Amino acid sequence: MPSTTRRALLATVATGTVGAVAGCQSLTDDRASLGRPSVTGLSTATLWVGDDVSLPPSTTVETVSDPTDADLAVYPAVDGSVDAAIETLAADVPVAVAGDDALGTLLAICDGADRPYGFASNGWNSRTDVAGVVPSSGALDTHVFVTADYPDDLPWALGELRQPPSYESAVPIEHVPLPENVRELGTARVRGYNAGGEFDRRDRVLVRPGSDPTPVFVDIEATIVAGRRDGPTGPYRTDRVETVAHFDQQFTDVGPSGQTTDALRVQNVSDATENAANTVFTPRNSETRSSFTACQRARVVLDDLSEPFRYTGNVRFRWTDPQLLEDDAFVHHTPGSAVWYPR
Repeated sequence: MPSTTRRALLATVATGTVGAVAGCQSLTDDRASLGRPSVTGLSTATLWVGDDVSLPPSTTVETVSDPTDADLAVYPAVDGSVDAAIETLAADVPVAVAGDDALGTLLAICDGADRPYGFASNGWNSRTDVAGVVPSSGALDTHVFVTADYPDDLPWALGELRQPPSYESAVPIEHVPLPENVRELGTARVRGYNAGGEFDRRDRVLVRPGSDPTPVFVDIEATIVAGRRDGPTGPYRTDRVETVAHFDQQFTDVGPSGQTTDALRVQNVSDATENAANTVFTPRNSETRSSFTACQRARVVLDDLSEPFRYTGNVRFRWTDPQLLEDDAFVHHTPGSAVWYPR
């Protein structure tokens, strides 16, 4: 892949340019008819809220006057927020950005924070109204709420940012083991909800420093939750999750392997000739038709980790309401070019 300066990448991601990606983008805009997910994580939190940030009138939170004294600081999506937000991150306080082009402001904050970080996709645009970043073990975890309406969804997103749900993968990936002394470059999260249900994608990159060449492990976790709205015969059910990652380098291993368990059918359809790690997960019982978490791990080897690490990825979420002749289906894809800065 041709070299890309960080400034050019910021411009590319902020405008949501998507080139040849693994799948099509299928974003939805019918959230007004849906009840929002419940708000968690704010009841015991203290917030610093910028003057130009709007919260719904019914929101009750405890606030402080200094962002470095808060559990979470919320900045407006303007250029003037960048330097102050960087100082807040230096105090290990998570930062949220709210308003038009929140992602563009967040990119500038991460660029100036001098810690490893990454983003899972450039398939977003200036309509992304809520995003955030959390310091984590010397790196930064980024959160992008792709379907959040501002200000109505802001309390939900802030709660998710401060206290993300914990998930357990339905199928383990131990046969692609991590070596000792790996270093995390952070986690990049894509979170949202739609008419079919809820979705949560989390990409994590780990490297083993000091090795020549350098092994790099790319984990893509995806959680799908059913039942946001009824279809013709009842609530939508989870139907499948597909994880895809295309690399410039040839991957040396990918997991999990193809298998069938009580919970899931797993099809590993990776193509080594195309450097494409690709796994399909299909639910097999009532529990996993309600929700499940899938995880794919790929191992690649780099000659040089001084440049940003990139791959093209996607998670395809699909919900269905089974019908006699043809299922009523709802899909959401998260395609784009992922980029990680080791620093």
